[in-house]
Parts: sequence; C-alpha cells; structure tokens
Amino acid sequence: MFKWKTRYIALSIIFFSSVVMGLDRMIISTAIPYMAKDLGLSPVQMGAAMSAFFIGYTTLQIPGGILVHKFGPRKIMLWGIAWWTAFTVFTGAIGSFVSMIIVRALFGAGEGVFPAAAFQTLANWFPKKERGTAVSIMTSCSAWGPALAPIIAALIISAYGWRETFYFMALPGIVLIIWIWYSLTDDPAQKKGISAQELAEIREEVTPQTLSEAKYSLWQVLRVPAVWQSCLILFLFDIGIWGFRTWLPTYLVQARGFSLMKMGVVASLPFFAGGIGYIVGGWLSDKIFPNNRKAPIIICQWISAIFLYLTFVTESPSLLVAWLTCAGFFLCVAFGAFWALPMITLSKSITGRGMSIINTGGQIAGASAPLIIGFLVQTSGGGFGTTFGFMIAGVLLSSLFALMVKTKRSEEHAKAV
Repeated sequence: MFKWKTRYIALSIIFFSSVVMGLDRMIISTAIPYMAKDLGLSPVQMGAAMSAFFIGYTTLQIPGGILVHKFGPRKIMLWGIAWWTAFTVFTGAIGSFVSMIIVRALFGAGEGVFPAAAFQTLANWFPKKERGTAVSIMTSCSAWGPALAPIIAALIISAYGWRETFYFMALPGIVLIIWIWYSLTDDPAQKKGISAQELAEIREEVTPQTLSEAKYSLWQVLRVPAVWQSCLILFLFDIGIWGFRTWLPTYLVQARGFSLMKMGVVASLPFFAGGIGYIVGGWLSDKIFPNNRKAPIIICQWISAIFLYLTFVTESPSLLVAWLTCAGFFLCVAFGAFWALPMITLSKSITGRGMSIINTGGQIAGASAPLIIGFLVQTSGGGFGTTFGFMIAGVLLSSLFALMVKTKRSEEHAKAV
C-alpha cells in the first residue's frame, strides 16, 4: 500500500520546478515561426535563436555544481528560478535578432544552475534504491514541458500574440519561489514533521571513501568513470533529443503544412507519451534491470531510431502522428533509464558536481543541434531529410558508446561509496 513520505514533498517541488523550467525553455520552439515573421529571421537565425539559450545554460552547468557544493541546493534553486523567470518576461519584449540572442543566453544562465541543485536535492532526500525512479520523475519534465508548451503557446498566440506568451510564464515562476522558500530544506533532518524512521531510510553509512570524495577537486570528479562515460553518451543522445524537440513544430508547419492549432496538438503528443516514458525508463532501471542498467537505454534508443525514420518517410498524416508519438515515447524511456545510471553510482558528496559535468555534455549537443539543423534545412532548400539522418545518427552512436560501458564496474563503485 502506498504511504506518503516527507521526501515526496521534495520530489514534488523538483518535479513541478522542472516542468516550469521545461515550459519556459520550450515555448520559443512554438513561437519561433511567428517571431521569425515579425522580426524577419532566416532559418539559420531561427536556429541560432533557439541555440542561444544553451550558451548561458551550458556555461553555468559546472559553476552551478560548484555553487551547490558551496552554498547548498535550496539557495541556488531560488536564485536560478528568479533569474530565469525575469528573462522569460524579457523575451517577450525583444525587438531584434541581437537582443533575442542576448536575452535567451542570459535566460539560459538562470536555468543552467538548476540541474545540479535538483540532482543534489534528490540525492540528499532519497536512498539509492529509490533514486532511479525519483530522477526519472524529475527528468520527465523534459517531456511534459514540450508537451504542454505547444498547446499553451498556440492558445495564447492565437488569442493575443507571441509576446504575451512569455509574459504569462512569469506567474508559475513566482509560485515556485514561494513554495520552495517555505517548504524545502537541504538537510532532511531540518524538515519539520519528518519521522525518525524516514530519516533512517534516507541516511547512508558514512565511509572513509565518502569522506575522501567530499574533498575531490573538479578534475578528480571528472575522472570518475561514471561521470565522463555518461557525459559522452548524453552528448550524442542529446543531438537527437534536442533536434527533435526544437525543430518538430517548424517541421510540422513548414514541411507537412499543419495549421497552428493542429501543429500544437500533434507536436504535444510525442511529449505526453514521453512523460510516461521517462518514468517507465526509471522504473525499468530500478526494478527490471538493476544489474544491467545499460540494457533499457540501448534497446529503446534503437527502437526510437526506427520510429524517427518511419516518421520522415511516411506520407500518411495518421501514421505520421503514430510514429511521432512512438518515437517520443521510446526516446524518453531511454532517457529516463540513462539518468538512473550515474545517480545510483555517484555518492552524495559528488552528485551535484558530477551531474553538472554530465549535463554539460548534453547541453553542448543541445546548443549545437538546433543551429546545425537550421543550416541543414537552409542548405537543402527547406528539406528535412538530412536533419532526420543527423538526429538518428546521434541516437545510434550514443547507443554504441553505452554498449561499451562496463556496468559491473559501476555497480562495484556504487557499493564502495
């Protein structure tokens, strides 16, 4: 029987903060065709506008891990949400391509410090046996944000305009700041109402290895196999993930001729399915493949590559929707299973910094993929054949590197810490 535990409050805060972060980030993917018309942007400039976010986001990943290690995740989370909420509003006020690049880069900086804070919070609040599922629930925001963004943006754009879409998104950011301020603590022992039994479940044995890792330099954290291997896998995987996320609305409008409202619904379906997929991936990793956590990653990456190919080649609108939805689901199952791998391997003392390094690899890909795809679309005269090939290649190469990971060594490292 399900029993509510205090640590689920922390998970709820992280989940909803992540959903809002994903919404604020992905609204631009739906608004960009209309922003481009207003501001006279070329396809390459459209790609650059979506990639600009990653300039700030990627740059602040590792500093975010360092700040979390020094000041604690709660303070950094509050600062990050306040910052990105302000620059979401500023996005609605831009008047040129240059101002768009600057604002979106600064917006990305606010979101850049959040992942390290979120991962560290989950490490602080959850025992290792539950972290795979917990982190998959958190990272499902990567699907829920893109799923909700096209619908919300399409409704507001059709009623008011693209600028008002960004103004509207200030409201959930303000709510989150208040919720975190009054409800979240870095140390579970400081949370009022938590039971001694739950504290005992959360606490881990402090070993000499754990104490030693707490003093690791950033370079030493980078050399941990689970860190640099996961960073490389995520870099290649995110080429496909971010290409899919950022260019799907434009593909549906320009290559498939969808109307604004139809695009909003269809572009949301892969991410609604993906929201479930993330949780399934974490559950599979924790419950079905605890001794071979790379298996669900690799299997689902190959399945998703097949559905991406079918999406491009089909001429039937109905099959297009079906293949898109399946691609989104299996991409996210693989993604949810992926995040469980480093989360159960790294000790609490290096989780924030380790995950910030891993996430940096993904964000470098996220910064590059939209711009490269914009270039491929422009050079092909508006065609999307090479872009689908680019995304599929990234996913398959990621699966090959995941195949080389020695999970037995990772499990032994997990026991050592």
